[in-house]
Amino acid sequence: FNLFNRNQVKVILYDDYCKFPDNTYRDILNFLEVDSSKTAPPSTKINRAALPRLRFLNYLLFQSGLAAKLKNITPSALFPIAEKLLFRNSSLPVFSQKDREIISNIYREDIHKLENVLQKDLGHWLEKSICQ
Repeated sequence: FNLFNRNQVKVILYDDYCKFPDNTYRDILNFLEVDSSKTAPPSTKINRAALPRLRFLNYLLFQSGLAAKLKNITPSALFPIAEKLLFRNSSLPVFSQKDREIISNIYREDIHKLENVLQKDLGHWLEKSICQ
């Protein structure tokens, strides 16, 4: 907050959005000084985690740029079908407790600095993931 006043910057934490999407949406509209009486649009998952069904095919499509070219000429109604054919979202890898502890220790100091800047307790970030 060296360049802007606190009232000119709105920081949205993803875990707040996950817990209270409607309130977060209204807070953003109020911050922007626009009509906050409207309800939040239906929540849709964007950029969901998924694993390729066929690694080699996925590699060819995305590394060659063919996927981007096909996306430009494919009707958007077919996107969900293509996603289901190319990706699976079951059996996603999960952080082990040991990995979580390692990452928490790496970012511990940064999290504490952010707590000071935002004047908000983020201790839960060091304990577990909020939106899974």
